[in-house]
Amino acid sequence: MKKTAKLRQIIDSIYASLFIWAMPQVSLVIFKSLVMLSAIFLVSTFAWASQNQSRFQRLESTVDKNFSLNAQLSGVQYFSESAEDSNFQQQAEVQALYEKQGTLLVKAKGLVGTFSLSKSSYFAAPEFFVGLSSENAAADEKSQVVFGRKIKNFSFLDQQQNLGLFNSYFTNDMIRYQQQGLVGVHTQLQFKKIGFYAGYYPIYLPNQGPQVYEEDGEIRSSNRWSQKPPSQFRFGNLDREIVYAIRDYDIDDIIQNGGEGLSLYFGESSQRPWIQASYARKPVNQIPLTRDTYGTASNFIGQVNLSPVVTYSQAQAVDLNFDIANIKSTISYLEDRVFNKVAAEGETLQFLKPLKMYGIWVAVDFSEFFRRKMEIEVSYAELNDGEIQDLLADGRTSIFTYTGQRSLFKKPVSVKLNSELLFIETRPLSTAFKWTYDEFYNGSLFSGSISYQTHARLNLNFGFDLLGVEEETKEAHFLQDKQANDRVYGGLEYVF
Repeated sequence: MKKTAKLRQIIDSIYASLFIWAMPQVSLVIFKSLVMLSAIFLVSTFAWASQNQSRFQRLESTVDKNFSLNAQLSGVQYFSESAEDSNFQQQAEVQALYEKQGTLLVKAKGLVGTFSLSKSSYFAAPEFFVGLSSENAAADEKSQVVFGRKIKNFSFLDQQQNLGLFNSYFTNDMIRYQQQGLVGVHTQLQFKKIGFYAGYYPIYLPNQGPQVYEEDGEIRSSNRWSQKPPSQFRFGNLDREIVYAIRDYDIDDIIQNGGEGLSLYFGESSQRPWIQASYARKPVNQIPLTRDTYGTASNFIGQVNLSPVVTYSQAQAVDLNFDIANIKSTISYLEDRVFNKVAAEGETLQFLKPLKMYGIWVAVDFSEFFRRKMEIEVSYAELNDGEIQDLLADGRTSIFTYTGQRSLFKKPVSVKLNSELLFIETRPLSTAFKWTYDEFYNGSLFSGSISYQTHARLNLNFGFDLLGVEEETKEAHFLQDKQANDRVYGGLEYVF
């Protein structure tokens, strides 16, 4: 019994929390076929369009302008080795959007894609709704009712820092995010410059991050950006195996957890009002996990059983927007309070501490002066609290917590430049660069992308992401853990 208890303590001390999001497997054969067919289609379409310009224009006129389809083929080259995936990868992705404005509101946006690795497919549906809108110009009154999944702009800071306190998000690499809406009923009313929003969300869909899966007692992934627990633990002088299992649970018990949100704003635009105050009570999008950890004394193998636990929170936010001529600025504050549950007897559960963050953002548009697109953004934010702890049933803290923070940054300073660098045959070479430096972690993320429109609907894209820290610390964080993931990428993008 003493050996078993000691074994359990060691396993529990190095266990790493993670989010389980199972995705369907796509074989390499299917991926290669998809890449080959897509490449043939893109090249054929480009050649046909160049030789039959007038026919192509007539074809475009018959396509529903409310619908767009975006197909991308790209290659990614990492500068370092990884046990999860290969240094060079291919990616194929298709995004579809249908949007209709007017009295009848309709929007459907989704994406599906895969990398050239097994079990690396992904999909997302950020928005999918129908609704009705009315406007009384004489009374300066607008109203709308929407049913489905819709993104509501609750907080500028939540969206900019990708916190996921209000809307959930989708990401493959923790660098590029897509917001995903809340599922339910959305109502909005604006009278002159005063607006009000209320929503009820009976269905809960959490964040979608880099996917992991359980197989043969291991937590695996085909994505180096994922967070995975260790496969072994140290017992005495030897490394011992850890066997993982996901306990059976009813998916309805996860998604059938309702929430509600409110927002009051004052200003001419509902997208950037002069002032906005928002509130939401809903499940945390970063769903916590509970674990049952024990060891077998006969062969010293660790056993870890995982299951998700829906946890509610209250989030509040205030935005102040000041837009004058070509200058835009925002002061934003948000906070939340998590109603953490207590771990079951003999188990350990993630405990999410309250999060408070404030920030300022300024953007200046120099396009008129340079006679081409030239936009500069500068921002600063500061996070207070927001830690994640693993607590036992009696409230004691586990010796080790793998995921220590609810956000990637603590004190980020960011500078962003969007520009049309030059023109080649009347078409712009568009660039976007963003540098983020975290004053707390003394690390940075530098990302850049270059895009050239070779044809009316065909783009060539190139980009890079560079991560690093000045000095490594004992505290685990995103910039330090992923600093070996420097990469470059490039590919084709066709917009139908």
